[in-house]
Amino acid sequence: MKIDISEGYQTGLIARITEMHAKFYALHWGFGRAFEVVVASGLADFVSRLDHPLNNIWVATSGDKIVGSVAIDGEDMGAQWGQEVLEQRFARFL
Repeated sequence: MKIDISEGYQTGLIARITEMHAKFYALHWGFGRAFEVVVASGLADFVSRLDHPLNNIWVATSGDKIVGSVAIDGEDMGAQWGQEVLEQRFARFL
């Protein structure tokens, strides 16, 4: 299976990441609706802030299906996490 990594928002991202989290945590820890609501609302809030230079998301896809992601909320982590640091840390994956 070929995996491609892309940077930034793409259509269906919030729903698919929420779905993956909800299914995984339901299976392994019995989490339910309340957890899914928290994930969806938090992710929607984060995605609305992707224009901020400290925030970014990388998406793993197989074909047209999202199969994974890495999100960095640099605003939450503090100003020491500049865009340059993020790019250096993840450059080998892009």
